[in-house]
Amino acid sequence: MVGLAYRDEPTELYWLEQPFLKFLPCRTDEPCMTRSNAINLSLDHLRRNQIETCLQSVRKQNSFTSIEHKESLSMKMYQLSSKIRKIENSMNDAIKETMEYQLKNNSPN
Repeated sequence: MVGLAYRDEPTELYWLEQPFLKFLPCRTDEPCMTRSNAINLSLDHLRRNQIETCLQSVRKQNSFTSIEHKESLSMKMYQLSSKIRKIENSMNDAIKETMEYQLKNNSPN
């Protein structure tokens, strides 16, 4: 999971990451997680819109800082956005695998 945190210093943004795969104990020919677990871990549940709002407010608040600091912060936000997309793709894959597995096991042989 990805989290945002602010230090006491002037709006310095940093990210914390907990490996998503740690939540996916997979066995051969079985889905990695149930659909409800994937939904509970989804970024919608964590209010992804609030993350974007935080990032936008940081951009606005840094109008007084140096160009180098702004560029560094923009790069960190881009990297965070990329990691969020990767996590969402992993969760979508897990949901798809679960649904395919359920369809396969619920259909008559």
